[in-house]
Amino acid sequence: MRKTDRFLIALALAFLTAVSAHGLEAKVVSVSGKAEVQAKGTSSWKALRVGDVISKGSVISTGFKSSLGLNVDGSTVTLGALTRMTLEQLASNDSKTQTSLYLDSGRVHAEVNKTAGKRVDFKVSSPVATASVRGTSFSFSAAGNSNIEAGLV
Repeated sequence: MRKTDRFLIALALAFLTAVSAHGLEAKVVSVSGKAEVQAKGTSSWKALRVGDVISKGSVISTGFKSSLGLNVDGSTVTLGALTRMTLEQLASNDSKTQTSLYLDSGRVHAEVNKTAGKRVDFKVSSPVATASVRGTSFSFSAAGNSNIEAGLV
């Protein structure tokens, strides 16, 4: 096989992989009080409004007496007051959805919805603990405290 043929095959495989796995985004569905986002690679913060879309790698922060609701591929994530969280992984393909959040401080509540025929990997990490779930409702704090409301963690 010639080098050119191998290169074209490798290029086609890389293209198919990129097409089959696409990045998800988190959509803001509710804002109460102050909520801001710092996009990956930037130093400035932007106020969040309902309808805004947040991409992978962004850092989200809520203020005192504030909350923020996000929708990620049918799952709902609610950030409590004084929370700082990074959207580490947001990806999906035909068989699997992956969401990974890093909670630096504060508290989140998540309602993770199962999708028929699709595996859902939803993970929240903090400096002291990690919770990985598949179709459940739970709360998680940066201190590592969690409360399962339905399903298994």
